[in-house]
Amino acid sequence: MARKTKYGTYGDDFKATAVALGELPRVKASDVAHVLDIHPVMLYRWKKELNDGIIMAKKDNKIKGSDSLIETNKVGC
Repeated sequence: MARKTKYGTYGDDFKATAVALGELPRVKASDVAHVLDIHPVMLYRWKKELNDGIIMAKKDNKIKGSDSLIETNKVGC
């Protein structure tokens, strides 16, 4: 079986929003990862990178409730 040679890349805003969604009350990180079509490990990695300052989130990038919508800015698929 051939390996996938081109992977999607995600911007810092997408990553920060995904992490924020995973931190909402009563929301499982695995459910967020499933909806965003990413592996749950990526979500935990992005959380660590956000805390370490590797991912820079915009200051206006806040999730106010579970009914918020996000736009997936997936590039290079």
